[in-house]
Amino acid sequence: PMAPGQHMAPGQHMAPVQQMGPGHMGPVGMYPPMPGHPMGPGVHAVQGLPLAASGQSSGFQVVVHNLPWTCTWQQLKDCFREWKVERADIVDDQFGRSRGFGTVRFTTQEDAAAACAKLNNMIMDGRTVSVRIDRYA
Repeated sequence: PMAPGQHMAPGQHMAPVQQMGPGHMGPVGMYPPMPGHPMGPGVHAVQGLPLAASGQSSGFQVVVHNLPWTCTWQQLKDCFREWKVERADIVDDQFGRSRGFGTVRFTTQEDAAAACAKLNNMIMDGRTVSVRIDRYA
């Protein structure tokens, strides 16, 4: 079944849609090409969250990679408590297990940039975590 607003040409296939839970970003997958979309065919997107219309980042959100598998959204948010955080999410697979990355959305672009500068390459539970501005938010 297709999500509302999605269009597929004959012969195209879409990755299975996953269920979302509280505190999680939910389904991340490859969606079929959208005619005239600035990002081109096969856009990676989070269901229910639009890509930036211009194809550029808003600058308010960071993506955090190489998180420990046990990291929760609350622990992720706590790492960024020095700044004003709107929300933090951990991306899960279809079985509810962490995929090892998440996002943190800030109230200002300056907070997001400062968090990237200070926390990129920090060590979290023995893992070097990368923090960068999210290109798709």
